[in-house]
Amino acid sequence: MATITLSTFETTGPPASVELPVFETSSAGPSRDVPLFVPRNQAYYWTEEWQAGEAEALRELAEGKVIRFGSGAEAAQWLLADDAE
Repeated sequence: MATITLSTFETTGPPASVELPVFETSSAGPSRDVPLFVPRNQAYYWTEEWQAGEAEALRELAEGKVIRFGSGAEAAQWLLADDAE
């Protein structure tokens, strides 16, 4: 994976830069389009660490490592439980 640097777009304040991962396209795996302009408050999403977490989440979903809840209340109860199993 290579990295490019783009300036973030914001209507006020000085521009900031963000390092964006560039995903190499191949027929063996997914590719990701990188936007030309990234709002400053969304730059975290394109960091290498965040993208690694996204890739891990997609792998876990593909492997069926999910918990399904019947309602939002059940999900909240699970999140607030001491033994989140």
